[in-house]
Amino acid sequence: TEPEPGRVILVNDGRALWGALPEGVRVRRLSEVLRSEPESVEGRLGALAPQRDFSALNAALFTDGIVIDVAPGTRLNEAIWLDHHAWAEQATVTYPRVLIRVGEGAECTLVERFVGEPASQHLRDEVSEIDVCQNAQFRQVRIHHGHPNRSHLTELAVSVAQDAAYSLSSIVFGGALVRLS
Repeated sequence: TEPEPGRVILVNDGRALWGALPEGVRVRRLSEVLRSEPESVEGRLGALAPQRDFSALNAALFTDGIVIDVAPGTRLNEAIWLDHHAWAEQATVTYPRVLIRVGEGAECTLVERFVGEPASQHLRDEVSEIDVCQNAQFRQVRIHHGHPNRSHLTELAVSVAQDAAYSLSSIVFGGALVRLS
């Protein structure tokens, strides 16, 4: 079934689904972008996140992720939701990449929710790179529904241009290990 409008679902680090998106918002799988139009992420993929520790491991082992582009001048009254689902029958490790560009003068909120199967052991090694262009405003809310069987390591790298604004709120409800750097 198709997700609700304005909602994107990323399962482990591969399958991605999304419902109808607001005008001015474009979502694509990273693997599709790298295959069909690599120039659109050239200079963005790996440009902001430092290549150290777990982010270097992610760079070496990621297989997919999601690219979200908010067009210049787009002003959204409702948040875009990005649900990260960790589901597996056995212990897993995933290496998702998230690339976000908020165009010049755009304004939006992204709510990310991290959930998973309580019975599965899971390590998520994520790298998110966010580019907030001139005069744009981007609010990010991360809600982590942890479980003693799941660990989540995130390298969050943000570039904020002149006269732009970025804010982050992070809410963590447990987990074996949860780190945001």
